[in-house]
Amino acid sequence: MKNTSLCEHIGEQISGFLDGELSQQESQRVSVHLSQCESCSQTYEQLKQIQGAVSQAYYPNMEQQKMNAVLQDLTSKRMFDFAWFAIVSGVLISVVFGVYHFWLDSSIPLYSKVVMSLIWGGGIGLFLTVLRQRLIISKTDKYNKVDL
Repeated sequence: MKNTSLCEHIGEQISGFLDGELSQQESQRVSVHLSQCESCSQTYEQLKQIQGAVSQAYYPNMEQQKMNAVLQDLTSKRMFDFAWFAIVSGVLISVVFGVYHFWLDSSIPLYSKVVMSLIWGGGIGLFLTVLRQRLIISKTDKYNKVDL
C-alpha cells in the first residue's frame, strides 16, 4: 500500500506507537498500516532497533567525591560569580540608561511616562519578590541536596 499522505501521517505516529503513547484507535490504525506497508514497517523496525540500543547504553555515574570536587572548584566558582556580576551589571546599566533617556525624551507625554514607569516598576517589584522568596527557600530547603 503506497499512499504517501497516509505514510507521512503514520510516519509521524510511529515513535508514539513504539512508546505506547497513542490511543487505542490510533495504535490499531498504525498496526494495520505497518502490516500492509513495507516502507513504514522498515522505518518501525529501524526505530525499534535504535530504541533498544539506547535503552541498553551504559551511562556511568560520576562518583560523589568527584562531583563535589567539580562543583567546589574555586576557579569555576569565581567564573560563575564573575559571569553573574557581568550580566547583572550590564542589565542594570542598560535599564538606568534606558530610564534616563525615556524620562528626558520631550516627545513622550508625562502621563505615558508615569504609566510605563508604574508598569515596569510593578514588574520589577514582582520579579524581586519572587527572587527573594526563591533565595530564602533555597537556603532552608531540606530536600535541596537529595540525589534523584
